[in-house]
Amino acid sequence: MKILYLFLKTSVSDFIIAVLSGIIAGFCMAGMIVLIKQGIDTRLSDFDYLLYAFIGLWFTYGVTSVAASYYVSKLSQTVILDMRVDLSRKIMKASFQSMEHKRNQLLAIFTDDINTVAQAVTRFPNIIASVAMVVGCIVYMATISLELIGLFLLLFGLAYGFFKKPLNNFKYKTRQARDTQKDLVGHFQALIFGLKELLLSGRLRESFVNRTLLPSATEQKGFNIWSAMWLAVFGRAADMILLLGFGSILVIIERYEVVSFETLASFLLISLFTLSPLSNISSFLPFLGKIDVALEQIRNTGLMLEDAAVNRLEESPSFEADDVPYLQLNDVTYTYFHEGEEKFFQLGPINLEINRGEMIYLLGGNGSGKSTLAKIICGLYRPETGTVTMAGTEIKKGTLDAYRENFNAIFTDFFIFDRLDYLPQETVQKDAERYLKLLELDKKVKIEDGKLSTTKLSTGQRKRLALLLSYLDDKPFYIFDEWAASQDPYYKEVFYRTLLPEMKKRGKTLLVISHDEKYFDGADRFIMLRDGQMITKDTNDDLLTIYNQGIPSEKV
Repeated sequence: MKILYLFLKTSVSDFIIAVLSGIIAGFCMAGMIVLIKQGIDTRLSDFDYLLYAFIGLWFTYGVTSVAASYYVSKLSQTVILDMRVDLSRKIMKASFQSMEHKRNQLLAIFTDDINTVAQAVTRFPNIIASVAMVVGCIVYMATISLELIGLFLLLFGLAYGFFKKPLNNFKYKTRQARDTQKDLVGHFQALIFGLKELLLSGRLRESFVNRTLLPSATEQKGFNIWSAMWLAVFGRAADMILLLGFGSILVIIERYEVVSFETLASFLLISLFTLSPLSNISSFLPFLGKIDVALEQIRNTGLMLEDAAVNRLEESPSFEADDVPYLQLNDVTYTYFHEGEEKFFQLGPINLEINRGEMIYLLGGNGSGKSTLAKIICGLYRPETGTVTMAGTEIKKGTLDAYRENFNAIFTDFFIFDRLDYLPQETVQKDAERYLKLLELDKKVKIEDGKLSTTKLSTGQRKRLALLLSYLDDKPFYIFDEWAASQDPYYKEVFYRTLLPEMKKRGKTLLVISHDEKYFDGADRFIMLRDGQMITKDTNDDLLTIYNQGIPSEKV
């Protein structure tokens, strides 16, 4: 079983203690059963021995069963913690473009697969004790009658044959249900984040519910019913097979007189005590299939993330050289599938130089490649061809992490983390309160113990809060992707006339994606994209003329 390998990998000593404790607890339970039978057979003739032996086994059972539960719980929770942390670290090491469209798959891993493993492993202490108890009873039953124990073990073999094929089928169906669960997570995300669009269109709502959400939810419902039915079947099958076997043994003894009925009575008394632990074991067997499927998904995702990983912190260049251009893109290209137009889109080749301390406005229509270029510049996307150089150092896998540390960016799909302990604390203490007031957030948000009091704000307020955090994150290079879109005139004024000039005075390099022509006068120069190509002209005025006229790129 794969879970046993994980246990051993996590802590051999804890695993051995847990297994030994479980085995001792199971044998103690079996021993108490044997003592009870001996007391009945001897009419308590050796009362003192039976009493003290029973108390000893009873006490040992209590201690070892608790120890087994503790160590298995410790092991299982360590395994779960390691899985979550390891997967999280691999995600943060993976290339952004490989992860950008796999969010549903990753969410299903965290919310479904790891929880499946967590729920299943909590049953391990009882399973270990049940196995030990069954083994102990079988050993004692063998001393009563080798013939009957042979029939009993044959019964086990038949039960295993009965379980094998359904278990394989259960594992296959579990794998199918896991894929459906991944789709369902994506549909619920669409429901939550696309609620405004759904509320504005009855036809979209009907289509989404009847053709997207309902089919997946119905398929998942069918599996859950099927799964519950088979769990019940597995849970009761062991009892039914054993009871049928006991009846068959009675018939065999009556016909062939294999053993005496007195021997059979002693044998059956002990064997009946195995019904409960065997039922416990059989009901756990389907969970092994679930665990295997979950671990397969976790392992495959981990391998995928390792393949997509960038080599972190192999080199740490300073990027401080002043005698070369600050940032250069040489013949950079990047191709991706444009979902809106159902075709592949190529950006570039792009040749670009950016000087330290410049404020550059990146212009272009929707779908022209502005955000893609910005992601290449800050290292989220790696170019397919060409090179990116900062301060004379070419950016490769080994320098990518150090390179990204130079950037702070707010993209349209930004996210706000509520902890501020990663920010320079001097800057936070000096400027945070002032800009909270300037952006009119001081009535909504407080900074307490290095943490934001809330991030549950309107879209516009969250954008302003992201801007504040960006400003406080003292980086050399800032990228703002349509930050001012849909903002009130007052906040646009604060952004373009106060914050951006202040950043420029602090020596920051700024790349601003914008359509706000009123504020174009603040730029040092413009970069313009049209259909993935960079339009070059001698002056900013020439570019603005092209931008205002909207001349197609082939005429430029």
